[in-house]
Amino acid sequence: MKKFINLILFNVLFAGMLLFTFSCSKDNSHGDPNGTITLNMMNSDNGKTLLGESDIYINDANNFCGSSHYPISDLGNAGGVGTNEGPLLNNLAKQVAVNVGHLYQVFSYNTLMDFPSGAVAIRTGSSYYRFYVEAPILKDKETVGATVKYILVTASERRLPEDGTVVGTIYNVGEGVSYNLPKDAECGWDSDVSDNFDINFSDGKMDITLSAYDSPLNSYNIYVRLGSVYSCLVVKLDL
Repeated sequence: MKKFINLILFNVLFAGMLLFTFSCSKDNSHGDPNGTITLNMMNSDNGKTLLGESDIYINDANNFCGSSHYPISDLGNAGGVGTNEGPLLNNLAKQVAVNVGHLYQVFSYNTLMDFPSGAVAIRTGSSYYRFYVEAPILKDKETVGATVKYILVTASERRLPEDGTVVGTIYNVGEGVSYNLPKDAECGWDSDVSDNFDINFSDGKMDITLSAYDSPLNSYNIYVRLGSVYSCLVVKLDL
């Protein structure tokens, strides 16, 4: 994950979803949510079918594989692609075994952020794939792929402030603004914030004071995490 000093902000993981013309069709049966797609994912020796707009494929060792741009999370046995599980970000990997009955998630690296506690979170409003392995695909008794169901879902956390919320405007060095957050929130920021502000978060109240000003910027970002989702707060300057 990129650290705060190198963070690149992305609002959306994927621009959309493609319906594959090869071995792919919509399927809303058995309680599957609207937008579910059934895909016959052939392994790398038999066509190398990709999952949606990610680079995830099945290799010849029967593992889901991807690049560092699309880490995968294995949620284990689940009831299907309609299982309402939020983002699981503590076991991300480039490669995981293809297991029938398992639920998986795949994320765009650029939507993820490391917080000071070591927790990883996805930006609110970002999209990621949830997919479920229905059955292996066999040819001459050899596994050549897997039938999966997948859907694009959006990360959200109702207790977070809206992404891009302006906390306030500071007009002079030594002045500050305050903002109330849930007590279990975690805050993080880039180095330019540390260089110019004193920030204290205690008992659900965040106090932000402009201690110096050696930057041409007139707005600064502070990131707030609840669970596995985060949003961005903005502090503006008018000096």
